[in-house]
Amino acid sequence: MNLAEIVRVTLKRLKAEGSTMTPDEYSRVFCEEAKKAGVTLPECQKVAQLLSKLDPSVVRLLRNYVVRTPDELVQFLGSRLARELSAHREELLVAWRQLVARLLKALTLLHDAEAVALATTTASRIQRADLSILAQSSDEWESFVKRYNDVFLMKLAGFGKIRTHDLKMMVDDLAAWLEHNNPQLYAATLAPLMLEALKPVISLEPDDELKALSDQLTKTPRAILTEQTQEQIGKFIQRRALLERKKLRDELKVLEQIVDVIQGRIKEQVISTNETKEGLGQIKSEVMRLSHSDMANKELFTDLQQRLLGIIDVIEGRQRFMVDSLSDSDKETRELQKRIKELESELEEVRREAEIDFMTKLYNRRGIERHFERMVAQSERDGSDFSIVLLDLDRFKQINDTYGHEAGDVVIKSFAQIIQRTLRAGDFAGRWGGEEFVVILPSTREKEAMEVAERLREAVEHTRFIYKDTRIPVTASGGVSSYGRYKNIELALAATDRLLYQAKTEGRNRIIGEP
Repeated sequence: MNLAEIVRVTLKRLKAEGSTMTPDEYSRVFCEEAKKAGVTLPECQKVAQLLSKLDPSVVRLLRNYVVRTPDELVQFLGSRLARELSAHREELLVAWRQLVARLLKALTLLHDAEAVALATTTASRIQRADLSILAQSSDEWESFVKRYNDVFLMKLAGFGKIRTHDLKMMVDDLAAWLEHNNPQLYAATLAPLMLEALKPVISLEPDDELKALSDQLTKTPRAILTEQTQEQIGKFIQRRALLERKKLRDELKVLEQIVDVIQGRIKEQVISTNETKEGLGQIKSEVMRLSHSDMANKELFTDLQQRLLGIIDVIEGRQRFMVDSLSDSDKETRELQKRIKELESELEEVRREAEIDFMTKLYNRRGIERHFERMVAQSERDGSDFSIVLLDLDRFKQINDTYGHEAGDVVIKSFAQIIQRTLRAGDFAGRWGGEEFVVILPSTREKEAMEVAERLREAVEHTRFIYKDTRIPVTASGGVSSYGRYKNIELALAATDRLLYQAKTEGRNRIIGEP
């Protein structure tokens, strides 16, 4: 059968089957008739050619389907690919979700509170498959990464070479350093040295508290590592300095008295020697006036006269030497007196400096406590009263955190200057500690003290605190009480501190007095 006959048979069959005459339908019937006639045509081998290029597993799958034209093959392959991609996408999504969940679980094991909280929140969100919520979590993580700063790890530089890139290595390095530099290892050596340093050098009076501390550290050297013991040692050092300065002042006074006595004796000897000198002069004159007429032997007289004059000259020479020595001793004694005065002055200067706050030049806590002692003693003598003002800068930690510690120091110094300018003559002020200041107002009632405190508060509020061209807003709060209410300085200070705390809790930037 030739090609024309195949075409005729094809058209006849299409007409008999009532099929629609489309290119695909014609091609299908034409190839079937050609195959029946045993005729092989290239256009009828396209599907077979395409199948030969596919994976054998796909060809085996196609045996379950009737695919006769290239278009049907394309449709089949497209449909199959879409189904496989959909299934793969779902598997991929599940795998990603599992991976993210495990990563978040791993993050919760890190030692960063913010990261742990964020990981926990995100883990609960990924199960909801809400795009807006997942986007929110993504933004939060991005913000966390931008904020995160590991500069705090630089603090470990003081411990030697610490591998900060790995937590376990970091802990291992720190443990190794501590093992090598364990304070416990030095406590047994440090404790005896500290006890030796605490022993008085000048004042040798017995101290029961020092003995108790000595017994404790001798028995348990590691106690020196506790804050309580270190605080106790600090108090002993301060007390020792005060006691030894007092002892030194007392010894200097005794020495001054001894020098005064010695100088008095030297002056007496000088006066007595001068009187003796005058007497010798008179005797010498009288010997020289003697006449030999009273003696028969002139030569004997002359010889005796010369011998007496020689003796007088020797005595005068020794007397002059004594006067010169006494004069030198008197000069040295005066120099010693001068030096003692200088030492007493220097000692007093050291005492004053020990009571002055280095930063503000106001009295420090020790100086304030000594002044309280004087005020209480005066009150007990004459019944006078005094008021106490306790002032504190508001949110000072926030100032340090925002502007830096140097800015905080500038604020402290400026605050001290405001206090010095505002107070009256006779008033007393000092830095109680940190950003807290004490003002003592002698012979001042609480109402007047409230007015003084209010002037200080207003002065702080209206002062422009400037640091590196930046204005820092500063306010202060205060409490006011009087010694006379309590007749006990500890109770009066506690009451003033309570009123200051009330001013803070009620909004700051205010002064609270006794009701």
